[in-house]
Amino acid sequence: MNVFIDTCVFFSFYEHSNEDLNELDKLTDYISEKKIHLHLTQQVVQEFGRSRERIIAKVMGQLKETDLSRNFPQVCKSYDEYKVLRKKIEEYSNARSSLLDAMEEDILNETLAADTLMKKLFASTSVIKNESAIVSKAKERMELGNPPGKTNSIGDAINWETLLDSVEEGQDLYLISSDGDFQSKYRKNHMNPFLAKEWRRIKKSEVHFFTSLTAAFKPLSVRIKISEDAMRKDAVWQLTISSSYRDTHLAIERLSDFGGSFDDGDLNNIIEAFLKNSQVGWVFWDDDVQIFFWQLLDGRLSDIYGEVLVDFQPWLLESLNQMDQHEVNPMALERCQDLLDLDRDQARWVTEEDSDPIVDQKLTDWMAENLPPF
Repeated sequence: MNVFIDTCVFFSFYEHSNEDLNELDKLTDYISEKKIHLHLTQQVVQEFGRSRERIIAKVMGQLKETDLSRNFPQVCKSYDEYKVLRKKIEEYSNARSSLLDAMEEDILNETLAADTLMKKLFASTSVIKNESAIVSKAKERMELGNPPGKTNSIGDAINWETLLDSVEEGQDLYLISSDGDFQSKYRKNHMNPFLAKEWRRIKKSEVHFFTSLTAAFKPLSVRIKISEDAMRKDAVWQLTISSSYRDTHLAIERLSDFGGSFDDGDLNNIIEAFLKNSQVGWVFWDDDVQIFFWQLLDGRLSDIYGEVLVDFQPWLLESLNQMDQHEVNPMALERCQDLLDLDRDQARWVTEEDSDPIVDQKLTDWMAENLPPF
């Protein structure tokens, strides 16, 4: 089976646990046994290499910010328990420092578990080079405004032209991409009809589209099991880094499939996406976003972190004031008021026990550099 995995899907490997990576390692067996023909383009390899540090910076930023407070009121220091606590904090601090040092070394040496898996996957098949003829066709496609890809971005066009050239006529293609550039604007989880028709006309076969590896495993007859938690985290991440309104709507669609399974960290990361990413915030009042957002917060207003609430309340009020009140659903108006009435002093503030902190500063800095201002 001919399979193409887009760069954005490979990015998610750094969000997976070791257990999930061990499962994903089975992909190399399917490739070596020739049950799967992975079409790995030079464009994907280069995109992955360029963006590896950005993905790792996000993960490491969260870990570096997770530290125990050493500040205690003077009144505590006369108790024996204080001495025990100080000792435990010191032990934690030393272990954390050792962990960071070990991870930094693996990052520099490219020996993280995800790095090892990526190298193994990339070595399991030959890389299809960006031939000049392919690049020329991709440039023409972009100039004509034909999909896939975003304005002034040629990468996806190169991948598509490469696939048209490398997959044999009469053979189907299984294409896995989560960023929406290959996806229909109208039908969720379906291939862009322009591309699907083009593939049928040129290759005399079908292209099967999936937004995640797990969705493709069953039709590919691949027995790999990845935890839903990792998939959910990846869906939140895709919303956080959305670079267009279209990608935001696609991310909302994907998030909607998880129902009410979001933990507190997920919930707050989603709210922060509206604050920090203009491509998310500007479509807040669109119908699909409104439905998802208020279902997300149904009965969970008390789960919003104080740090997030301090910024989100004024943002919501300003956004609401800019709307024509007649265009806002009365139910949404009522829920907005409930959120605006929340007492920040009574809100839950992030503690070191929270397993999934809010979006870190490094990600904020990256957004400031790569996304247009709000």
